[in-house]
Amino acid sequence: MKLAVPDLISNSYFPAVAAVELGHFAAQGLDVELVYTRGGNAAMQALVGGAVEYAGTSFDVALQAAANGAAIRRFASTGRLPLFALAVAPARSRQIDTVARLTGATVAVSALGNADHALLLFLLIVSFRSRSVVFCQYLETMTGISLKPSDVRRVFAERGRNGVREMFLDLLIREDLKEGPIEIPGEEREEKHDESLVS
Repeated sequence: MKLAVPDLISNSYFPAVAAVELGHFAAQGLDVELVYTRGGNAAMQALVGGAVEYAGTSFDVALQAAANGAAIRRFASTGRLPLFALAVAPARSRQIDTVARLTGATVAVSALGNADHALLLFLLIVSFRSRSVVFCQYLETMTGISLKPSDVRRVFAERGRNGVREMFLDLLIREDLKEGPIEIPGEEREEKHDESLVS
């Protein structure tokens, strides 16, 4: 059987690599071949496409695949906690010692839309002074929904954090379900009049 793994050294995938190299699979009568992929998404694609029988991926990749209709099953977990790290280049380590000090910095993530990206954007939202700007960037990057920072600031001023959270969830649900136009809480609608009906 073939087992796809994204890397050799992380503690999420190393147990499978060690089991093959140390002969543990063979001792159980299993002929396992490791297939190295470029990331968890590629491993999942190989699994769903039938190129491998098993795949090692992060949990968010498995959830996303299942949500998209892939008939997969998680049968083992090699970690209890999410293993995320926000690292700073050595040359900037004295300048950037908090998330809020990332203002103006360039930040890299392993892939857009994965758990690393979502967590980073969440940290930026809760840490930055310009939270409304980061919130809008997060929303557009993750969902394609475009929102003005001024609308976020207005909702926050009127209804606080809970109001922004409710707006965020409402926008995501509406986009996901495609239930008509997006409405921003408290926004006054401009009525359009048909000029031809005015005498």
